[in-house]
Amino acid sequence: MRKLTVAGLLPLLIMACATQHGPLPVTAGLLQEDPFDVRYKVHCDSASGKTVCVMTGNALRPFSPRYPLMTLGLVSEVDTQGSPRYFLRTVFVNEGKWLTIDRGSILRITIDGESVELSGAGSEGNRYTGEEKKIYEVALFDASAAIVRKIAMGSSVTVSLRGDFLLEKSFSNVNTLYFRQFVQHYIDKTPTADK
Repeated sequence: MRKLTVAGLLPLLIMACATQHGPLPVTAGLLQEDPFDVRYKVHCDSASGKTVCVMTGNALRPFSPRYPLMTLGLVSEVDTQGSPRYFLRTVFVNEGKWLTIDRGSILRITIDGESVELSGAGSEGNRYTGEEKKIYEVALFDASAAIVRKIAMGSSVTVSLRGDFLLEKSFSNVNTLYFRQFVQHYIDKTPTADK
């Protein structure tokens, strides 16, 4: 597993409180999440007084056409009292057309035929532009440990995210394995910051 720098990763993880006007230039950390193949990176940091562990770069299929691309990662946040919070983290990458993940947008996860709907703060404040008309949106959705475990144990997982249009992707065996590894190392065990 390769490590991402704290400076490049943390701005993407926690939604900013201040409203931003217009998209920002894409960050180096976010550029690393636009692979053609599935990649898996975890970084833990406790500089803020909380231990935040993040799974990034978990691209979902199909990969053809390459765009729009969606990754589904996980965030584990544990404060000094040991109270954990979990989020599903979507990264949307496209060429020229925004998904526009608004506050209250629904992320639907269908696990072995049973659907779970999650809502979040949207991607406002986490929209970026890159070269060649590429655009990026990052959004967090509150999730429980039980939902994350259910996703990790599912044999068939489909992910649907609606904004200006509906984007649907599905898990491969590799995506399921990555969720299981995260649950084992960062939910079932107490996460620790990287040394």
